[in-house]
Amino acid sequence: MSSIQGIVMALNCYRGVSPVPTFTALPPPSSDHKIVIEPETAAIRPHVVCAILRGIEFTEKTFLDFIDLQDKLHHNACRRRTLVAIGTHDLDSMKFPLRYTAQAPQDIVFRALQQEREMDATALFEHYENTNHSLRHYLPIIRDAPKYPVIRDADGHVLSLPPIVNGERTKCLTATRNVLIECTAMDLTRAKLVLNVMVTSFAQYCRSIEQVTVVRADGEQYCTPDLSARRMATSMEYIQKSIGVPLMPEVVVQHCQQMMLGASVRAGTEDSPIFDIDVPPMRSDVMSECDVMEDVAIAYGFDRIPQEVAQLHTTGQFHAANEISERAREELAMSGFTEISTFVLCNHRECNEMLNRPVDPRTAVITNPRNIDCEVCRTTMIPSALKTLASNISHPKPIKLYEISDVVHLDSESDTGARNVRRLVALNCDNQAAFEVGHGMLCTVMDRFGVRFDPAHPNTPGTFHLAFPQQPDGAFLPKQQAQVMHAGKCIGEIGVVHPSVLHAFQVTFPCTVFELDMEPLYALLQQSLSKKE
Repeated sequence: MSSIQGIVMALNCYRGVSPVPTFTALPPPSSDHKIVIEPETAAIRPHVVCAILRGIEFTEKTFLDFIDLQDKLHHNACRRRTLVAIGTHDLDSMKFPLRYTAQAPQDIVFRALQQEREMDATALFEHYENTNHSLRHYLPIIRDAPKYPVIRDADGHVLSLPPIVNGERTKCLTATRNVLIECTAMDLTRAKLVLNVMVTSFAQYCRSIEQVTVVRADGEQYCTPDLSARRMATSMEYIQKSIGVPLMPEVVVQHCQQMMLGASVRAGTEDSPIFDIDVPPMRSDVMSECDVMEDVAIAYGFDRIPQEVAQLHTTGQFHAANEISERAREELAMSGFTEISTFVLCNHRECNEMLNRPVDPRTAVITNPRNIDCEVCRTTMIPSALKTLASNISHPKPIKLYEISDVVHLDSESDTGARNVRRLVALNCDNQAAFEVGHGMLCTVMDRFGVRFDPAHPNTPGTFHLAFPQQPDGAFLPKQQAQVMHAGKCIGEIGVVHPSVLHAFQVTFPCTVFELDMEPLYALLQQSLSKKE
């Protein structure tokens, strides 16, 4: 759905104008149609996948759509090229086999896209910095590495310097008839996903799709793209129970097809139907039968699902965590802060290395994560706030963000071995660092819970104060950080974010951040409510 072609494909299926799309990728036409990954890439950007669109016919509009789809994928699925970078090339201007390697910047000499002369990678980066080129935002991804990734053809010509820029020699034009798409990546699953979206969106304009053999450094080989449908199963019982509407098997099949899912009733299960679902390669969002059920409900129509009164009647009340969260939200919103909502799962580097912090022993690690964005459960919400800020850094200053959500800590006393902890993070980004702004906002929030700032009487009930940490926190500037102390315990931290942390998250303006553990405040809230009653 990132391109007009994808939207049209989905709408035609939904309206019944066209069947569920299927795609076929022809095997590599020869043994030379391959790309060899050399061991040097393991330290910088280890994966690459490729595909060929043979006999494509561009118009001015479809060519612009092709470029626009790349840009959109770079900003969302590719995470601003940090996870995946897409390169497109005129196949007729290169020679197989290709070589994906890593070399010193001074050894990578080529004429980059839209440049008038050849430069080595070091000079090219300086040129982008000095001219405020749009590509300068991506330079930090590899700039500090001793070697840069590069793709060369059989004659040694540079095709691409991922994730920054392609070479002028293989530039695609409207007249291009054969296109090579390559995706270099930190995460192989994400790379295949992005490649499939690019290929399936423009398959209708080309004569055929051809695979390219990828030869890994360890000798393993595989061909991409893989456009075969993924098979999963779901049952009529599950769908009807979840949606709450009785449906005939043929109606479920029809609704699946409307949502671009191939569906059929498994033989021998007519009495209690089991559906075999074929998920096309561009529907990477469908991961379990829950997603299939949701698609059936969408096709059926949420407005057609009858509303029913629950059969079980209970007396409910606000949970203490939600009560205190709502109060904090009101105070922060009235102070001009914008609420954000981010994922609990994150990359392990974001919670320690990028924050200049050691690994937290309470970190819950995900086994066999689907991609590198889902490696661990976060133990702090500061990375989430900084990533959101980086994506909105062009907005007028000051930028004020906050989030009230959960982090996860390992806990041997918990039934599950881990527990959720409600936390609050607030961030102020301006042209100058302002510790006093964060301190003032912290006092305002704490005052809402009946906790006043009183450094002169630190052990008085219902008060809090700031204290310099015994061990400095690497996430903040050494002399502009403090611990938030309440009842003799540290319940949070506040400080001006360290420049190296800002650089790691690609934030170009100073920030003040505070983060609070809200659980110690529950009892105070209950006391406050009891007094009012």
